[in-house]
Amino acid sequence: MRAMQYAYNRKFFGLLLVSTLVALGLPSTYAALSEVLGLALMSQYFVNYLPVALRAADLVGIVTTALVLCVLGTLYPAWRATQLQPSRVLAHE
Repeated sequence: MRAMQYAYNRKFFGLLLVSTLVALGLPSTYAALSEVLGLALMSQYFVNYLPVALRAADLVGIVTTALVLCVLGTLYPAWRATQLQPSRVLAHE
């Protein structure tokens, strides 16, 4: 069981690392391909970049909202499970 969890964690963090590296390399890859192929895909737009500004307050709000929704989403099934009697449930199997 512990080895399976270790393998799962290793796959997850490996995928996280690979996807982060791909995301970080996309702008330079796009620029290189545009130059080599002679394409100007963003030339028809007024803004040819994404104006992004990360704010700590926004991140805290998003994480807090996500956690609250996760907790609220688990309360109803947990409440329903407390109402069940295992002997009755298993009798119908």
